[in-house]
Order: sequence, then C-alpha cells, then structure tokens
Amino acid sequence: MVKRWLNDRYSIVKRWLNDRYSIVKRWLNDRYSISERWYSIVKRWLNDRYSIVKRWLNDRYSISERWLNDGYSIVKRWIFDRRTMVKR
Repeated sequence: MVKRWLNDRYSIVKRWLNDRYSIVKRWLNDRYSISERWYSIVKRWLNDRYSIVKRWLNDRYSISERWLNDGYSIVKRWIFDRRTMVKR
C-alpha cells in the first residue's frame, strides 16, 4: 500500500516535471527561432547597406580616378604643347 502510494506520488511528480520541462523547452525553442529569424533579417539588412555603401564608394572612386586621369592627360598635353612650341 505504501509502495503504491509512493509510486503514484513519484509518477505525479515525474509527469509534472516532464510537463514543466516540455513547456520550458518549447519556450526556449520559440525564443531561439525568433532570435535566429531576427538575426537573419538584421544580417541581410546590414549586408544590403554594406553593398550600397560599397557600390557608392566604388562609383566615387572611379569618377575621381577618371577625373584625375583626364586632368593629368590635359596637363601633360599642355606641357608637351608648350615644349614643342619652345623648340620651334
């Protein structure tokens, strides 16, 4: 009789602990999946911003490089023209 009573109590406590465990486990899994989703959203957003800024900087660099090359070739041509005029 005592053994059955103890067994019943044990099974009740065990069931209660399993229920609590499954509730906590489900809650933690939900939190993890939510944080994982947010992480991927934020990561994608940051990557988009990074690529936009990178593209913008590359455009500015290529424009500046072209501008400098054009200016250099103009000055070089001007100097060359002056030298040839002096030699004549």
